[in-house]
Amino acid sequence: FRSLWRDGKAGHAGFQESLLLVAHAMGWEIESLEENLEPVIAENRIKTDHFTVEAGQTRGLHQIVQGHSRQGQSIHLDLKMYLDAPDPHDFVHLDGDPPVSCRLEDGVAGDIATVAALVNCVPRLQAAPAGVRLMTDIPLSGTQTPRHKAVAQSTAALSISDTLPHNYD
Repeated sequence: FRSLWRDGKAGHAGFQESLLLVAHAMGWEIESLEENLEPVIAENRIKTDHFTVEAGQTRGLHQIVQGHSRQGQSIHLDLKMYLDAPDPHDFVHLDGDPPVSCRLEDGVAGDIATVAALVNCVPRLQAAPAGVRLMTDIPLSGTQTPRHKAVAQSTAALSISDTLPHNYD
């Protein structure tokens, strides 16, 4: 497991880049970045329609990436993605004035969310000037201009947690 992660073959692809994109949207320059990945080990046998995971084998992962700016802002992304996860959910907390928290029961499937975001941004990309664009370079759906600059001044920290069941039933 650990050698696969060291070789870039395990873990959430683009997890650090996700943190850096959020920082970019907030107007923050990340000075330090730490990432950790641990296996989640099956305590019992888990049988799905596609495969079986025996007790003692890896049933998924717990990955954390944290970034800190020189000015004291921080971003903490915490992903727990494994078979038979109890209480699956997505959680976002903005530690600002006022603080804001949002919990989505059962979570949002990442593959479906990625496709939905891509499809929904096509009209805005068609209207954008030619060239490579970040998601922060195009307007949010239903708006005319990117909104990240107004948000950046009022938020001090961001924490996103994701616990998904991934039962594959």
